Amino acid sequence: MSFEGFTRFLCDPVNFAFVPETIEPDEEDLRYPLSHYYINSSHNTYLTGHQLKGPSSSEMYRQVLLTGCRCVELDCWDGDDGLPLIYHGHTLVSKIGFRQVVEIIKKSAFITSDLPVILSIENHCSLQQQAKMAQMFKTVLGDLLVTNFLFEADFSDSPRLPCPLQMKNKILIKNKKMIVDVPTPLPMIDRGAIQRGETNLTLHRKQSKNSYESSTVDEVEDDDLDEFLDDEENEEDDQEEVPVRGEKDDSPKASKRAEKSARNIKQQDSLCSDHSVEQAKPSTSKSASKTNEGKTEDEVLYAQLAQNAIRNQQPRKNNTGVQIAPELSDIVIYMQATKFKGFPPVEGIQSPRLIVEDPPTSTTSLSFSTRSRTPSTLLSTPAPPRRQRSSTQLSQELQSEYLSSARPNATATCYQVTSLNENAAKKLMKRHPAKCISYTRDHLIRTYPSAKHYDSSNFNPINCWAHGMQMVALNFQTPDVIMAVNQAMFEQSGNCGYQLKPRCLWDESHLLYNKFLPLSKDIAGHSALLLNLTIISGQHVYPNTHYASLYVEIEVIGIHNDCVREKSKVVQRNSVNPIWNHTTQLRIACVDLAFLRIAVCDSGQNGRVVAHRVVPVKCIRPGFRHLPLRTSTNLPIDNAMIFLRTRFEQEEHIYLHDDDSNSYCNLEHTLAYRTDLTPNLSPTPILKKQIFVLRITGAFADETAITVHSESGSTVKTVMQQALLNAGKNADQVEEYVLIEESLPAPSGEDPIEQRVLPLNEPIMDAVACWNGSMRRFVLRKKGSDPSSRAWITSIIKSGTGGSSTSVSPSPLIKDGHVKSASSNQLHGRSLDTDAEHLEVTEGLNPRARSMGDTFLVCVHNVSEDQPYAILRAGINSTAADIIRQVFVKARRPNVDDAEYVLVEETCDDTKINQVTPKYPNNRTTSRVLGPNENVWKAQSRWKSMGRFVLENRKDTVHATLEKGRRVESTTSSSSSTTTTRKISLSSVRSIGLPRKFSKFGKSLTMDAGPK
Repeated sequence: MSFEGFTRFLCDPVNFAFVPETIEPDEEDLRYPLSHYYINSSHNTYLTGHQLKGPSSSEMYRQVLLTGCRCVELDCWDGDDGLPLIYHGHTLVSKIGFRQVVEIIKKSAFITSDLPVILSIENHCSLQQQAKMAQMFKTVLGDLLVTNFLFEADFSDSPRLPCPLQMKNKILIKNKKMIVDVPTPLPMIDRGAIQRGETNLTLHRKQSKNSYESSTVDEVEDDDLDEFLDDEENEEDDQEEVPVRGEKDDSPKASKRAEKSARNIKQQDSLCSDHSVEQAKPSTSKSASKTNEGKTEDEVLYAQLAQNAIRNQQPRKNNTGVQIAPELSDIVIYMQATKFKGFPPVEGIQSPRLIVEDPPTSTTSLSFSTRSRTPSTLLSTPAPPRRQRSSTQLSQELQSEYLSSARPNATATCYQVTSLNENAAKKLMKRHPAKCISYTRDHLIRTYPSAKHYDSSNFNPINCWAHGMQMVALNFQTPDVIMAVNQAMFEQSGNCGYQLKPRCLWDESHLLYNKFLPLSKDIAGHSALLLNLTIISGQHVYPNTHYASLYVEIEVIGIHNDCVREKSKVVQRNSVNPIWNHTTQLRIACVDLAFLRIAVCDSGQNGRVVAHRVVPVKCIRPGFRHLPLRTSTNLPIDNAMIFLRTRFEQEEHIYLHDDDSNSYCNLEHTLAYRTDLTPNLSPTPILKKQIFVLRITGAFADETAITVHSESGSTVKTVMQQALLNAGKNADQVEEYVLIEESLPAPSGEDPIEQRVLPLNEPIMDAVACWNGSMRRFVLRKKGSDPSSRAWITSIIKSGTGGSSTSVSPSPLIKDGHVKSASSNQLHGRSLDTDAEHLEVTEGLNPRARSMGDTFLVCVHNVSEDQPYAILRAGINSTAADIIRQVFVKARRPNVDDAEYVLVEETCDDTKINQVTPKYPNNRTTSRVLGPNENVWKAQSRWKSMGRFVLENRKDTVHATLEKGRRVESTTSSSSSTTTTRKISLSSVRSIGLPRKFSKFGKSLTMDAGPK
C-alpha cells in the first residue's frame, strides 16, 4: 500500500473512531418494557430561547423530532377564540396554535425513528377546551393515536408496560387521568337509560362527575417531596413509609410543613415546577429600582415575575385541582401522570421480563385481543332463551363471555408516570438511591430543569440516568455540552430515541443487581475498564484560523467516581496540524454511562472551545483512528479531525482476603467493537491487567480497613499515598506515617505478634509474596514525637532487619535427612517465611531478630524527678527485673533496691493520643504490672497501638495489692509468660483506701490476677 493509499485508509469515514451514522437499532434490544429504556425527552419544546421572554415556534417541534427526540412537551392554555393555545403561561413568550402543533407532530414524528412518540401535556385548560383538545388529537392523529389498551398483558393481574417494538408508529398521550373504580360484578342497568342511548361509559361518567377533583392527581412539587422525606426522616432506609395525612393544623409536623411551605414561597419555588408563573407588569417604583441595581435584565424580569406569582398565588388548601374532561381522560392509556406519594412495598415491584410478542404492523393487527378496550365495557340486553347445549359448547360460551366481560387493569401502578423537577429528583436520589433504582424498573419518572435554568441552560442528566430515571427533559434550544452528551447517549442506538438502560439497573442475573449505588464510593472497588488514550495530532481544528495556539482538554463525563479532566501542552501558532502526543490512562467503573469529551481550546482566548466531540466510551473503536470534530454547538466541521490511538484494558482483581470477593466482583465490560461484528470476524481480545486488592488498617481509630488497589510494581509509598487519599487525609504527608507488616495473633495466643516496618521504596507485593499462606496484615501508623513512640517504632525496625526482608536468609532446612537449599525458599529474589517449628532458634524468638544481635530498644518512664524517661538497648531475653536494674544503672542510682520497684505496662486502645506529651485519654488505657521474670521484648511486641513502660514503687502504687498475688504465683511458675487479666472499677479501688492520685488511668484498670 502506498503512502497516499494508507492516508486515505486512515481518513476513510468507515475507519473513524465512532461512526453513529452506520448504527442501526437492534430489535432484540427493543423487546423490554418501556421502563427499561432511557427516552430522549424535550422540555418546553415550543420555546426558541429564553424561558421567560422571546418567541415560541411550532417549527421547534419539527426540529426536535427530527433529531430523534421521542417525548415533547405541550403547555396548553385556554384561547380567547375557544381553541386551546400553547405557550409558557404567565410569561412574556409568544403563543402558538394547538392544532398547528399537532399537525406538525403528525408529519415529523416518524421520519427519523418509527418508535413511539410521547406527548407530555401540561394541562391548564377548561373542560370545554380540553374536550376540543381530545377531539383534535383524534381527528389529526387518527390511527397513530393510542386510545385503548392493546395487549394481552394489559388484562392480566400483573400488567406491564409495552415494549417500544410493539408501539411502532404510535403516539401516546401523557396527562392526568380520572380514576374510576369499577366494581367487579356488573350493576343492574336502567332500561330507560339504554333506550336513551346511554352506554356504560356515559353512566360511569355520571357516577364520577362529582369526583373529578378527588380523582385528579397533580405533578409533584418540592414541598410534596419534602413532606414525604420528612415522614421518613427517623425511619430506617430499608423500611417502606407512607406519608401521613389528615394531621391537625397545630401539630408539630403541620407547623414544620407550614414553615417550610412559607420558606419555599419566599425562595420563589413556585417556578420550580412545570407550572407557569403569572404575567407581571414591570415595577416602576423607586424601591424596586434600587433593588434591581446591579442586576442583569434577565434577573430583574425573573424577580418581577416571581413576586407577582407569589402575590397572586392562592393558598394551597383552597386549590381544589384542575378538572379533567372525560374525553381527554379516555385517550390517556399507558402514560397516566400522577403525583409521587412514596415508594410501593417491595413485593409490589415486578421482576423485569422480556416481551416476546411480535410487534403489530397495522391497525388491524393491534386489535388481536377480542376484549373491550374502552374505559368501560358496553352492556348488552339479556338474550332470549335458547335450546339446551352440550357441555363443550357451554364451556366455550362461558369462556367467550368471560373474555368479553374482562376489563383492562387500568389502575395498575406501572402505567403511572411521575414528574420531578431537578431539585426534587436530587433529594430523592440522595436519600433513597436503592429504592429509586428499584422503583424505576417498572415505573416511569420524568425530570425537568429547575427554576434556576430560566435562561434555558441544562443540568447534567448522568446522575438521573444512573438512578434509572427514563425521561430527562432538556432544553433542546440550547446546544451546550449537556445536549452533546444527550445526543451521544442516543447515537449509540442509532438515534432511535430509546437506549436500553445498563443491565445492572434491571437484570437480575447481573453481578451488580441491587448492589449498584452511583453515589457510593464502593463502586470504585469493582473491576473497571482502563482506557489508554493518546491524542497524537489534529487537522484543521480551528476553522478559518491557521496560527492559533491550541491545547487539548480531555474529560470523562459520567458518574461521580469516573469524572476526570486534564489538559495537554500548548502548541504555539499552529491550528492546521498541531501535534500534541498527549498520553493518559482513564479508569472507568461504569462504562455504560461514561462519555469521552475531547475539546480543542484556544489559549490566547482564555481557553475558548473552538471544536469538540463527545462520544460514548463503550462505542470507541480501538487502534489508530480519526475522530471528526464538531463546533461548540455540536454541528459538524468540514475536515476537522483528531488523530488518536486508543487501547482498552480490563482490570482483573486478585483479592487477598476472601471477604473482599463477596463485597466486590470482577465485571466484564461490554464494548461495541467486540459485539458489533460480522459472522466471519472474531472479537479482538481485550488485555487483562492484574490488580491486587489490599486492606490497610490503622488510618481510623476503630481499625476500619481501607481498600487499596495495587499493581505488581507499586511501592509502599504509593500504597500509603492511596490509603491516605481513600481515608480522606489528603493534607497528611506520607513521611508522617509508617506502614507496618504484622502477623495476626494465633488463636492460642502463645506466639508473639511479629511486626516489621516496610521501607517506602520496597515493592508492596514483595512483602505479600513472603506471607506464604500465613495470616498477616498491613497497619498504617502515625509517627509520634514522644520517646515511647520512637523507641517502639525503632524496635520494630531493628527486629525486622531494617525494614527490608531481602536480607533475610533462613538457614537450610533438614527434613527427611536431606538438606533443603536456601534458593528453593526464594521468590522474586526474596526469602519466604518457613514453618517456625523447623527453625533452630530460641523459642518465641522472631527469626529476623538474630541478625540484629538479639537486642531491641525500650523506653521506661518515671525514672526519677529529674529524669522523666530512659531509653535502653536490651537483649530480647531481658526480664522486667533486668530492665529495672539497667534503668537504675543508667540513672546512676546504684544504691536503690530494685526489688522495691515494678514495671507497669500501659497501652492505649485509641490511636489518637497526644504526640507531644505521652498522656493517654480516659477510658482508653489498659495498665498491667509485669512479673519480675516476664519477657519485656515479647510484651512490647504484642502492642497493637502506642504504649509505654512506667517505673513505679510497689509500695506507693495501686498495683501493690495485686503484686502480692503475683509473688505467690511467681513462686509456683517463675517462667509463666501468659497472664489472666480482669478489670476492676476505680470506685472499688478507692473503697479499700488506695490513693486517689491513680485515677489518671481512667474509669477502669486492667490488672493481672492469678488463678483463684
